[in-house]
Order: sequence, then structure tokens, then C-alpha cells
Amino acid sequence: MSEEIVDGVLMDKKRIPSVLRGPKEGNPGWAGRIYNATMQFITSDEKELQKIEGIGMVRARRMVSGRDRNVKFLKEGRWEGFVNFSREMQRRVIRENSVKMMGDADKMVTIDTSRLIRLPNTLHGGSGLIAKTIEIDKLEDFNPLIDAVAFSDTLIKIRIDEKIPEFEMNEQKFSPFKQGTVKMPEYAAVYLLLRGSASIT
Repeated sequence: MSEEIVDGVLMDKKRIPSVLRGPKEGNPGWAGRIYNATMQFITSDEKELQKIEGIGMVRARRMVSGRDRNVKFLKEGRWEGFVNFSREMQRRVIRENSVKMMGDADKMVTIDTSRLIRLPNTLHGGSGLIAKTIEIDKLEDFNPLIDAVAFSDTLIKIRIDEKIPEFEMNEQKFSPFKQGTVKMPEYAAVYLLLRGSASIT
């Protein structure tokens, strides 16, 4: 007899729920916007929910019945505790509301000609890392210093222009550096160059 564990792991024949953290009450910025949009969705009444494609009368009724629990868990940022609000529906709410909120531009960024609007899968100008798009359920396992590394392991020579404390990148530790010429992997060299801590020899 096989058992399928979707949102958890099986340990001693008991289901151990996975942990999924998401935006919670009081979060600023985009996290706060996603929180507000999700709160508006889960507190909608049956009639409003039935207007949404893919939600019929039965599903809407179930969502309303689980409203109090969902509100409680949303406020705490514990997205794994939702009932009758599947991961796919969570992604859908976030995607659709993100598109709507894109029109709410940051005025300071818009008027500042030195700013670059960040597009998915482009390089971040201050680190050389990839601005990656990831699914919400993969956020907790995402490590930008490993998963967003864009450049190779090829060793290149750069000049260190200031003291640099130990740092770790792409699962490799780099010792503290003093001023001088060193060789290091391309991804680490680009990171230091863009920070202004090093220069090309």
C-alpha cells in the first residue's frame, strides 16, 4: 500500500506538515501588497468568490467556512495552514494581483534616470547575480548566493582595493582580503568589482 505525501513528509507513518512562510500582517512593500490582496480574497463572500473562474458554489462555500482559520494563519504568515485554499490558488492570487499592482509605480524610481527597472532573469548591477523568478513554495529553499550565480568558476585576476571580510558564495568560502592582486572565480570577482571593492588589473 503506497501513500502520497503532497505537502509534508512521512515519518513513523505520521504525516509531518511542511512549513510554508509567506507575507504576514505588517509586512512593508510588495509583501504587504500581496498580504492585503490575499486577505481581500479569503474574506470575500460566496457570491464574490463564485465570480472567479474555477470557483463554483461548493468550493466557495468551503472557503467561506474556513475563513476564520485562513485569516488567522495569514496574519501569522503561516501559509501552510490554509484550508480550502490550495497552493495553486495561492499562486494564482499572487500572480493576478501582482500584474494589477505593477501599475502602481514607485515615483522615485520612475523619475530617477540612473535607476534600472529590474526584469526577470537579468543581472543585478550591484552584485552580478541573476534576478530570478521563483515559485512561492520554493522560496524557503532559495539561496541567491548559490541559485542566482551567473558567472563561471574560471579564475581571473583582480586587484583588491580595500579590506574585505570573509564571505561565502556558491558554496565556497573566501578568506579576508587585504589590498593587493589575487585570483578568484569569475562570479566572486564580478561581485567584488560591482561592489566597488576591487578593480581590474
